[in-house]
Order: sequence, then structure tokens, then C-alpha cells
Amino acid sequence: MEHKGEKFKRIFTDSFIYAGILILMTVVLTAFVLFSIDYNIETAWNFLSNNFIYAVGLWFILLFIMIALLFYLYPTKRSKNKVIRKLGITFVTIILTLLLEWPFELFVPVYVIPLLLTTAIILVLLSSREAFIVDAVLMLVFIVILIIRITSGMFSDTEQIALYCVRIILGMFSGMFIILVFKNVVSRIKFILYGLTVSVIILPIAFVAFLFIGTEASQSVINALSAMLGNIFCIVLFMSILPVYENLFRICTTFKLNEYCNFNNALLKRLSETAPGTFNHSLMVGNLAESCAIAIGENPQLARAAAYYHDVGKLIDPKYFSENQSGYNPHDDLIPEVSVKKITKHTEYGYALLKKYKYPEEIAEIALQHHGTSPVGYFYQRALSLTEGKIDIENYSYSGPKPRTKIAAIIMICDAAEAASRSIRTAENGAEELVGKLINEKIDYGQLDECPITMRELETVKSTIFSVLSGIYHTRINYDEKKK
Repeated sequence: MEHKGEKFKRIFTDSFIYAGILILMTVVLTAFVLFSIDYNIETAWNFLSNNFIYAVGLWFILLFIMIALLFYLYPTKRSKNKVIRKLGITFVTIILTLLLEWPFELFVPVYVIPLLLTTAIILVLLSSREAFIVDAVLMLVFIVILIIRITSGMFSDTEQIALYCVRIILGMFSGMFIILVFKNVVSRIKFILYGLTVSVIILPIAFVAFLFIGTEASQSVINALSAMLGNIFCIVLFMSILPVYENLFRICTTFKLNEYCNFNNALLKRLSETAPGTFNHSLMVGNLAESCAIAIGENPQLARAAAYYHDVGKLIDPKYFSENQSGYNPHDDLIPEVSVKKITKHTEYGYALLKKYKYPEEIAEIALQHHGTSPVGYFYQRALSLTEGKIDIENYSYSGPKPRTKIAAIIMICDAAEAASRSIRTAENGAEELVGKLINEKIDYGQLDECPITMRELETVKSTIFSVLSGIYHTRINYDEKKK
């Protein structure tokens, strides 16, 4: 347990780290905002020299925005690395938007701020909530730039101000539309199609907006088409930039997760050839885990992908696992202590293998956590029967750690349920009771103590597994009896 002194030291250290990161990010962001006034370093420097108090005020406004963003990203018990990664993704995307605004405004006849690109990046890498917040933050940043331009006399007439305002509004609408249509988009091609749809939807809105500020009808059509083409360019640019983000921040995007589930993937292909029993077991666990994730509102793609790879560590010694055996059991020739080591090391080996192949941390951690510190009951009981003295159960248990996410807990339960379900002929003859017993065992052994899953969610998981198993082990017609 953490002592008060250690807790204070940790909080102080974390606060110091976050403060340093926020100040540095705000300084960089302020520099880019000042540069965005006229896209000229000399102009930005002159503005800073002549309006130092104004620039300090701008820095404090942006610092407040960054602090608010940090507090939004850190509402629950998340690790420091994950919060910093989220903050880093957000910051890099905001800077990228400010950089792209330069060629959009100066060199391309496009009347859309590239908020569609920003929203799409945050939406795919993080979530729709984060995308909405970042969209709002960028709106504030561009409004600040607009105010600075007006007060510094950058606009020669009201028409330029009106055009800039329209660009902000169209960018906002583009970002909102992509958030609304993104649900259940699981492939890159489908995302491109939805992005093109948003680009077409923005066309009449842009046309009306330009008419509203007094632009002639013919010019409004040209401007609206330019806005549509600008959004299309954002989608194309997004598909080009996304792989860079995926590799730079090691993020499990929906698109990447679907690629991991492809059976032509090197590790899955190796698993199917070397350990076919484990491969088929993993597919079954994937179906169960995906259904459970949907039922409690977790990421179903991550649940399926993690389930496919949760037992990849069995590649080290496939023959020692019952699903890969056909008659001969090598454990018959081993003492329980050796057998347990052969069994339990597959979690650590799976983690190391996934890290070696550069799989995302979320998938690798689930491979390590999906047995927690559970005992290997069969070999523990066998050791008790062979030894008169007292045996430490920890020597016959997995090394952990315990599941730390809801998806890791789901896979732990689905893994045990699928393995145990092979012993029953029909779901009606014991599946529901079996799953309930397995969940209670995990709770009794404290395997879910470090996981945020609730009792209500566990009940939902139980009923979902029963429902899926009912479809697999449903009662079939006995054709022999029918013939009689």
C-alpha cells in the first residue's frame, strides 16, 4: 500500500511533469498562433515586440485552454503515459491544423479551414467525445486569430472578415458531420465514402452561407465547390497521415484492428498451422468477447483482435495444451511443478512475442493479463495428491498481472467459459450455471479487483455468453431416433 509520503511525492512529481509539458506546449502553440496572423515570422515578431502585454494575455488564454483539455483527458484512473499520449496526439493535431491553414488560405482557392482533417484524426485515434472537444478548442483558437487580425488591421474590409467567419463555420459543420456519420465505420474504404458524403453535404450549406454574406450567385457556386474540394482533400490527406499517427503513437485504430484480425496475418497464420486447436479456440473466444464488448459498450474490434492473440504464447510449446493434443499427453511424463511452468509461461511468452512483432500495447497486455494470478487447479490438485506436506498455491498460479481493463476481464471470462463449454453437450444443460460459476470463481480469487468492470456489467457478460453458447450448442434433432 502506498504511504502518505510516497503518495505526496508521486503527486508532486506528476504535477511538475504535467506543468512543464503544458507550459512548453502553450509556448509552442502561442508561437504558431502569432505566426498564423500573417504567416510571416517578421510580422509575428513585430506583433510580439509592440504588443507584449497582448501576447502575454494570449499565452494565458491558450494555457487555460490546454489546462482545461488536460483535465478533460484525465477524469478517471488512467496511467500517466496514456494521458500524455492523448495530450500529445491532440497537441500535434492542433499544430498540424494551424500549419495546413497556411497553404489552404494563401495558395489554394478553398474556403474551408481544415477542421474536417483534425476531427477525423481525433475521431479515429481517440473517440467522438475527444473529437468534439478538440473541434471546439480549434474553433476558439481560430476565433482568437480572427480577433487579433481585426485588432491589428490585417483585414482591409468587412468582406474579408465575413469570408473568414464563413470558413470557420464551414469547418465546424464539416467536423460535426463526420462525427455524426462515423458510427460503425470499420474500414478505410468505408471511411473515405463517408468523408466524400460529408463533402457533398457541405456543398449547399456553403452556397447558402456565401449568398448570406452578399457574394454573387456565380461566385458562391465556385466558392461552394472549392469548399467541397477542400474537404475531399482533407479526407485524402487524412488517409495519408493516419499510418504515421498509428506508428508514431502506437494506437489501435479501428482500421488497424481489423487488419490484425485478417487470417493472412503472420502470427495468426503461424498459430493456425502450428497450433490449430488453439487457433480455433481463439476464434471462438473472439466471437464471445466481441458480443460481450458490444453488450457493455466497449470496443468490439479491440475485444476480437485481443482475443485472437490472447493465447499466441502457446506457440512456444503447442503440444502441452489439451486443445492441440490428439491422444498422447506429454504431462503424463512430467511432475506437476514442471507441467505448471510449461502452462503458465505462455502468457509471458505471448506478451514478448507481440512486443517483438510491434503489436499495440493494449493487445500485448491482454495476452499477459488474461489469466491474472489464477491457479492452475488440475496440477495443484495433482501435486496435493502426490505430496503429504503443505504446498504453496502461488507456485501453481500464473504470475499475473490481473486484468486492468474491462476488455481484459471479458477475455479472461470468455477464455475460461469457452474452454469449459466443450464438456457440455447443450447450452440448456448447464451453460448459464457454468458461466456464473466461472465468474464467481474469478471474483472469489480477486482476479477482477484491479479492473473497473461492475457487477451489473458482469451480469450482462454472463447473459451474453449464455446467449452465444446457446446458438452454438443448441439442441439438434436426433436423426437415429426419428428413423425408429
